[in-house]
Amino acid sequence: MVVMDPAQFDFVVLDSKDSLKIDLTQFLLLKEKYPAQSFIILSQSTKTGAFTGDVNLRNEMDNMILCEDLVAKTNVDKNRWGANAR
Repeated sequence: MVVMDPAQFDFVVLDSKDSLKIDLTQFLLLKEKYPAQSFIILSQSTKTGAFTGDVNLRNEMDNMILCEDLVAKTNVDKNRWGANAR
């Protein structure tokens, strides 16, 4: 197994939070340990397209992007910057 140091990267992708079983406490510890890194967290969804897992983790996100049918949308859910991008 290859172990990489997140401090070597600008962005760290966690795919998926559900498969990795990362909860809010673990994510906050990651952010504290690696304050210079930005985290991209992929989430599985329910059949209706809803966010899975702890709502408190969802509240930590700056932007939620829905990717569906090869289109990424930021205006569907949560966006702290108020932009409606496609």
